[in-house]
Order: sequence, then C-alpha cells, then structure tokens
Amino acid sequence: MTTRLPVRALCLLAQLCTISHFCSANNHPDPSAPEQGVTFSHVYKIDIPGSSSCKLEHLTTQDKTGLQTGTPANGENDIIFRHNIRLQTPKCDCEDSESFKSLLYRVNGLEEEVNYLKTQCAQGCCGRSGVEGLDTSCSGHGTYQHDTCSCLCDAGWEGPDCSVSSCPDDCNDNGRCVDGKCVCHQGYTGEDCSQLTCPDDCNDKGHCVDGKCVCFPHFTGEDCSIQKCPNDCVGNGQCVDGRCVCDEGFYGEDCSSVFSPQGLQLVQVTDISLLVEWDHARGAEYYVLSYHPKEDESSLKQVHLPNTENSYLITGLSPGITYIVEVHAVIKEIPSEADKIEATTDFSAVDDIRVLGQTEVTIEVEWKNPSAEVDYFRLSHSDPAGQKEELNVLKSQEARTKYTIVGLYPGTEYKISVQAIKGNNEGKPSSVTGSTDIDAPTNLFTTEVTEDTATVSWKEVEAEIDGYMLSYTSAEGSSSEIPIPHDSTSYRLVGLRPGVLYTVYIWAFKGDNVSRKTWTEAETELDAPTNVLVQDETESSFRVSWDHTQAEIDGYVLSYSSSEGSSEEIPVGSDNTSYIFTGLRPGVLYTINIWAIKEDKASRKSSTQAETELDAPANLLAKDETESSFRVSWDHTQAEIDGYVLSYNSSEGSSEEIPVGSDASSYMPSGLRPGVLYTINIWAIKGDKASKKISTQAETGLDSPANLLAKDETESSFRVSWDHTQAEIDGYILSYNSSEGSSEEIPVWSDITSYMPSGLRPGVLYTIYIWAVKGDKVSKKISTQAETDIDAPKELKAQDVKLESAVLTWIPPLADIEGYIFTYRDESGHMETVEKRLGASESRFAVFGLEMGKRYIITIIAYRGNKRSKVVETVFKTAGLLYPFPMDCIQIMKNGIKKSGRYTIHINNNRSKPLDVYCDMDTDGGGWLVLQRRNTGKLDFMKRWRQYVEGFGNMTDEFWIGLDKIYELTNTPTQYELRFDVGLGSERAYAVYDNFKIAPVNQKFKLTIGKYSGTAGDAMTYHQGRPWTTVDSDNDIALGNCALNHRGAWWYKNCHLANLNGKWGDSRHSMGVNWQPWKGHMTSLDFTEIKIRPLGALSSRKRRSLKGREKNRNANLQMK
Repeated sequence: MTTRLPVRALCLLAQLCTISHFCSANNHPDPSAPEQGVTFSHVYKIDIPGSSSCKLEHLTTQDKTGLQTGTPANGENDIIFRHNIRLQTPKCDCEDSESFKSLLYRVNGLEEEVNYLKTQCAQGCCGRSGVEGLDTSCSGHGTYQHDTCSCLCDAGWEGPDCSVSSCPDDCNDNGRCVDGKCVCHQGYTGEDCSQLTCPDDCNDKGHCVDGKCVCFPHFTGEDCSIQKCPNDCVGNGQCVDGRCVCDEGFYGEDCSSVFSPQGLQLVQVTDISLLVEWDHARGAEYYVLSYHPKEDESSLKQVHLPNTENSYLITGLSPGITYIVEVHAVIKEIPSEADKIEATTDFSAVDDIRVLGQTEVTIEVEWKNPSAEVDYFRLSHSDPAGQKEELNVLKSQEARTKYTIVGLYPGTEYKISVQAIKGNNEGKPSSVTGSTDIDAPTNLFTTEVTEDTATVSWKEVEAEIDGYMLSYTSAEGSSSEIPIPHDSTSYRLVGLRPGVLYTVYIWAFKGDNVSRKTWTEAETELDAPTNVLVQDETESSFRVSWDHTQAEIDGYVLSYSSSEGSSEEIPVGSDNTSYIFTGLRPGVLYTINIWAIKEDKASRKSSTQAETELDAPANLLAKDETESSFRVSWDHTQAEIDGYVLSYNSSEGSSEEIPVGSDASSYMPSGLRPGVLYTINIWAIKGDKASKKISTQAETGLDSPANLLAKDETESSFRVSWDHTQAEIDGYILSYNSSEGSSEEIPVWSDITSYMPSGLRPGVLYTIYIWAVKGDKVSKKISTQAETDIDAPKELKAQDVKLESAVLTWIPPLADIEGYIFTYRDESGHMETVEKRLGASESRFAVFGLEMGKRYIITIIAYRGNKRSKVVETVFKTAGLLYPFPMDCIQIMKNGIKKSGRYTIHINNNRSKPLDVYCDMDTDGGGWLVLQRRNTGKLDFMKRWRQYVEGFGNMTDEFWIGLDKIYELTNTPTQYELRFDVGLGSERAYAVYDNFKIAPVNQKFKLTIGKYSGTAGDAMTYHQGRPWTTVDSDNDIALGNCALNHRGAWWYKNCHLANLNGKWGDSRHSMGVNWQPWKGHMTSLDFTEIKIRPLGALSSRKRRSLKGREKNRNANLQMK
C-alpha cells in the first residue's frame, strides 16, 4: 500500500501535465497579460509509529521540494504540482492500526483532490456536455472519462455510449453474439461457447467429457448407442439388443442361474421312512437329493437321481426325528438353488397305560415311555356325557411317566387317552378307564341348640347318590344309624339331655360305595334361675333375690339397664341367691337380668324391674338482687321429675307455694320490698312422690340515681347532672372512660346533683358512669355519653413560595379526625374559591397554578362526620420572575421551569429580541440550549448556505437552529460552553468545550472553541478557527469542496474529524454522521445533539449564590 498509492498519484500528475498544454489555468485570460504558470504546492508529512517489532525505513527524495518538480521551460503556460510526501513505513503489517487507517484517509483525500482538479481541467477540454452528441451518462452502463472525453463501459456493454450489450469473451470465436447472449456454432456449447459437444449428446447414456462420451454401464460405442449384455450371458445364452436370451434351464440377467425344482413335499411318513416328491425342473440333466437330521448336519447323505425321476423313498431313518430334505437341479455341473422341507418320522404308540389310584376329584395314571425322543405327551379324558379336556404332560426321566388328573367330578367314570408328540407329529393314542370316589357332605354344623334339641345342617354332595346316613354319640353312648333322603340338607335331633356334649357323624352312599364321614359337635343349653324379685329401694340402690338353678353351674351373672344405658356384667358365686346394686341414679326405672354360666356356656336370662327414689335439688343460690327482686337458681335433680315447688318468707310473712317446670333451673320472685332478707325453700315432685326440701337466703338492693345527662361540651370539658336516689345513701361514685382509657373513681357528696370533668382530650367520645353507695352496698351503675369538640389545626403557614405555587403547612389537631377542608382564593376576589378535601394524615399541601405577585387567602377546617373545628386562616403573596426576559435556558430554569421543551428567550435579555428555542433540562443538570438534533434520519441535512444561515427543521424532532441565531446567542458578554452528545444504538458519549462562539457572516462564521473534556474524544480542536462550508460556499483548505464530497456542511478544514451534518446512515469512509475519535470514519452515528449553556452555570458557588438570591427575593415578597 505504501508503494502503490504514490505511483498512482504520479500517473495522475503526468496526465494532468500533458493536458496542461491544452488547458488554461484561468477561465478568462487577459490577452495583453504576459503568459504565466500556475503552481500547486502541498506538503504532506506522514509518520507511522513503529513498534518493538517494526523498523522504520526512510524514503529518499530527489530534492528538498518534493517527489516531482516542474519549472517553466520556455515561458509557456505550465501547471506544476509539488507534493512532498514523507512516509516512514514500518517493515510489518500495520493495516489494522488506527494510525494506518488515518494514513489511508489522508492519502485518499489527496486522490480526491487530484481527481477534482483533473475533472475541472477535463471540463475545460471536453466542455460541460462532453463530445458533441455523446451521452455523458453512458446509458447508465458506464463511467464518463473526462481525460479521454469518452465512456468507460461496464462489463457486458460496449459502444460509444455503452448502449450495446456484449457477450462473454466474444463467444470465444465459436459462436455469434445475439442480444448479449452467445449462439454457439455446431460442436460447441456453454455461456461463452467454450465447451465442446459430443455426438448426439451421448444419447443420454453417458457423460460428455472434453468432447468424448464416457458411457454408462451396459452401453458402448462412440455415442454410447450400442447396448452390452452382462458378462456376455456367461455362455448360457445369446445377447439380443443388450439383453440375454437364456438357454433352456437357465435364467437371470446374465443367464448364470439354473431353475430350481419346485413343489417339494412329503407324500408318506412312517416311523423309519419318508416318501417325498417334487415338480420337474426345465432342462435339468439330473437331480441331487440330500437329507440329514435337523440338529446334525454332519450326518448329511446325498442321492443322485436321473432327470426322469421326481420322487424318492428315504429309508433307514429313526422314529420321531425331524429331517431336512433338499433337492437341486444340475445343468452343466451348475447346481440350482435348493427346494427344501422339514419332515419328522412317526412315533411308536404309548404302551402299558394303567390307573394307579383315585380320590373324589383326581385320578392318577402311568404309562411306559417310548424309545423315540418326544417333546411331550398329550393326555385327554372324557366323561359319560362326552365332555372332553386335553392337557400336555412332559416326559419323565424314568422309564415310566406318572400324572395325576385333577379337577374331576366326584363319582364319575372317565375314559383316559395318552399319545406322544414330537413337533407337528403325533403318535398313536393308548386308552384306559378310571372312576372318582363319592365326595363327602361338607359344611356340617349345628344350629337351634336348646336344653334337649339340636338341628344339624350340611352342604349336599356333588356326586349322584342314593342318600345319607347319620349317627351321634356322647359320653353316655351312641345312637343307631339314621337313613336320610338324598335331597335333604338338615336333620333335627330331639330327646337329648341338657348340658351334654354330642358328636354327630354323616356320610353319603350309592349302592355299596360310601363317602368319607363328616362330623361336628353340639352341646345342649343350661336351665335359667327362677323367682327373681326386687326389694329395699332407695335414691341410689335396691336388692335383687332369686332361686337356684337345677343344673350344676360355675356361677351367676347379673346386669341392669335403663333408658340411660346398661351396666357392666357382674359375676356372682353359684351359692348366692341375692345381690345389692348401688350408685344408681334417683327416680330411674331399671331392668335387671340374671343368668347361670358354666365354663363358656350360659343359660337363658331371667329379668325383673325396680325404680329408685327421687333426689332433692342441689346448690340452691340467690343472686342478681335488685331493689324489688332477686334470682334463685339450683342444679337439676338426677331423677326425671314432673317439676319443682318453691316458696319464700321473711319477717313480714310467707308466700304461697309456687310450681316451677321440670326444665327450669332458676326463678325470679318480683314485687319484693327493697332491703328485706328473704328465706327461700324448693323441692322436686313426680306424681305423688316428693323429694327432700333445701333452702337459702337473699336480700334486695338499693335504687340508683336517675336521669343522667351531659351538656355544655367544650374542647376539654362537659357538665354531668342527675336526680337523687329515693334511698338514703352515704354518697355517689362517678367515673368516665374512652377508647384511650378510664378515669379514677370520683366520690361525690350525697346532696350534689352535678359535676364537671376537665382536662379532657378534644374530639373524644366519653362514657360517664354514676352509682349510689351505702356502707359496703352499691346501687346499679347508670351511664351516658358525651363527646368533646374537635380542636382546630395550628400554625398554618405558607412556605416555599414561588412564582406560581406555594406549600402550606400546619400542625394537626389533637383530635382524631377524618380530614380537612382546605380553601384558597385571591385577596382581590377575581377568582372563585377553590375547595379541597384532604386526608387526616396530611400536614402540608402544595398549591399550583397561581399568578405571580398576588396575595392569596388560605383557610383550613378539621372535620369528623358532621363535626367541624374552628376556621384557621393565613395570607401569603406569590413571588415574581427572577428573569422576566431570560437570555438562555439556564435563566429559564432559574425562573422555576424544570421541564425540557420549547421556550422563548430574549437575546442578551433584550425584550425586543425574542427567540424560540428548545431547552434540555435533563442532561448534566439541565439548562442546555439545543442548536442541532439528529435522531431519525428523516431530515436531509445536505442544505445550501442560506438554509444553514437561517436554520431548518422542527425543534421537537430533527433541526438546525441557524448560524445567524448561534452568532447572536454567543456574541454577548456571557462565555458559553459547547456540548456534543453522540450515540450509536444504546451507546452514548459526549464532548464538552469550555469556550464557544462564532464570527459574523462576513467572516463566514469562523469557529472559536475552547478546551476539551468528555468521553467521545476530541474531534473539534482540528476544526478550530475554520469558517463554515456548504455545497454552494466552499471555505475549506482542501482542493475539493468538503461539503460536496462528504455530503454535509461544517467548519471543514482539509475535510473533517467530525461530520455531524453528514449523510445519515452512510458507512462509506468519512461520508456519514462521523465523530472520528469515538467510532472512526467508517461508522455513521444514529444520534447527535449540539447544545450550549453559560460556562460554570451550575458550579457549587454559583448554585449557592442563586439559591441565596431566590431565598431573599421570596422573603421580601412575603413581607409585602
């Protein structure tokens, strides 16, 4: 790269020197002026830093003036270019370094400048419209060359104006070009006719390679049109049209296979021979038959048979063996595939089958094993009804095989057959006859056992029988056998002796055959006690007596029950004839049972009934005494009763008897005299029965004060009044409480009828109690309620008073409230009163939307429900503007406006110079006046000089504020800092310069910029002191117009390091929206903002000063 670019530059310079003899340096030369030369002089010094692994190689130059030097030779007009390019290049690959990229950019800039000058000269030679009649657009298929005044056509196009299409490589002289496509001569093909063709395209039976056919298999010939036969039919057929026509007996693609015999089958089988046959095979010269046991290929035997035979009897075989039999056809000693079957010789019949024994449901048989190998035996058995079952039995390792047939029907004759099985072959069956035994009755049990009888039941047998036989025995002897019909399943034994254990037997019979005997046991019941009586009843006990049983027993068992439940069983000795029950419930009817026991046997129960006496009520108490009554309570009796009877008496006399219901447990006598001592009696009754009486005493109480009232409520007190008691008393006791607690008891003289509690909390509901006392007796308490008034909020003040707002604060009341009613209005009465409802938790409220410099009246009332506190009022005055005609966004912010947006400022605080601007109140503390914004790419920034002077775009979207406005803003006594915010995707960076202003229009808005700080890198110091350049006003130092070449407008120098007005989204080198130190010249940014604010506007010292001024101003306003 370091060599190519200077050479290219030399070539361009040489062309321009040649053209210079025909071109004038000025558009309008003065004929009278002496001829003179034009000289362009540029000096480039480009140092590329090396590294530890790179050594710099110094270039030698011809002289001190540069790479090439030209001087006027004969006084004619010459153009002389002097370029002194000093490259110090390291001897290593540094193409990826930023320094090397910078070198490329600057050398590319040199080429652009030379091309620009060359274009200007070419226009002088060829004219602005080129050669007469020539389309300088080259029909859109080429580039116009000013040095040759002709078109350089793109590939595929030709002609003076590139309007004629051409073909690739002129069809290689193997075809002709028609409409840009090659039409090839015979024998050639391809897009450019460079490929040879094959005869008949190889007839689609091969590939064309360099003009020759490479045939697919089975084809041959120059054009692959001749078919071949596979393996030339192996001599067993003829090749016809590429296919083999096989001789008789042969088949296959190449006639290499012999037809096999078909239909090999077993015709006849014995235990030592197999007869097989098959279908003749075509053309067979002879057959080969082979056979061997399936599990023994080593015993293979073969037989050759003439082609006239198609069957063969294989002899000398073993019984029950499976053989593999195969047959092949043979032609020319070539065997065919085999036809194959499996065949098994028969087995010998099973010998000496016999029955060994039987049960009710089984028969055991055995037989002699045959000599041949078997897989298993098939055993079948059938009954006289013809029902048959089969099962498989494995062969025993012994000489004989035994098997027990199960699941048979009792008393039945069966025919039993056995045959040997080997694979699919079956031996001849052998048979024998056997019979099962008669089954015995089952489920024999005794029921309905009494003192002298028992019933025996059983389940009938399955076999067909003539009947049953039954007998029983005991320690005293045995009965005779009792015949029972075959359809019976029970029998009742009578005339038995009580308490005797009997064993009962039963069996079935048919003719002379009998089943096994089944047996069970039965024992007769004991007799019960008699003459059971009850006597000596009390509230909780009675006595029971009885006569002994006749039987000898172990003892007696007693129990009793009532409607409330049953007792446990009570054992009593066999010699006892009475028993006393205790701990019973009064007035309850009991049923008593008694029975005899001997070991685990029990007699029938004998029973009788008895009723206990009534119990008296208990725990008689008097309570709830009042002036004229008291309440008497008691515990219910345990007995169920009809009711109670109550009476009371005093020193003044007795009451009548008062009946009370049985479910009552209390009673309140009324109409009594206060302060009298009464004696109360009560007893239970049921029918004509009555319990014992119980008694207690009660005294009536004092009467209470009446008509308790509360009145004269304030925030901290109220007055309570009442009427005197009728009774003579010592005095009164008064107390009050609320949700916050209770007061102490307050004694009051007996002649006082009012009292005023004080020091209460505002807005609290109190409950007041009062009662009379005399000695240790007190009357009932009476009560009323009183609520203190709500207290008002305190110290209502206006704070943080600003131009259009203020914050009101207050101290909340002590009372619990629901909220506040807050109002405000102007003092002049020009606005309606504004009312706000505030929550109880609020103690401040901000008022907005006020007018500057006005006095406002504020009121606040606390409320809860319908209750209201007193009204509290204050007055304040809003502040005026700190800057009535702000000159920048900082002063707008100091006027209390903190939101970003469009605002009107006034140049140098001059009311007659308003200016609409956009203020950024968010970035870095805010106060920035935005000069430029790009964030969508919708607005084209390729504008002319006048548009950049006046400004363009929408301030809430993309815009340029205008150079005239920037000049007026920055040319004031205030020093401004300049901020660039740049972004790509989510990335953001910024650059800040501490001194910014531009010159007036007559100096082309020359840039003044201060020291850099930030994160984006310093791109603007390079542009220091440069005037503004647009496409129609070139004020840069480059040979070409940087604004035109880089698609924007800027303070260009020899072009740029920053190009924030460049072409949106253009990633070509230095053409897009660039900030070279951050993202280089090859990345176009997608966000830019340029903004200014006074230098140090938000420093801590100035911030404190500003706050102090505002505080003093607000204080003065509030004093007015």
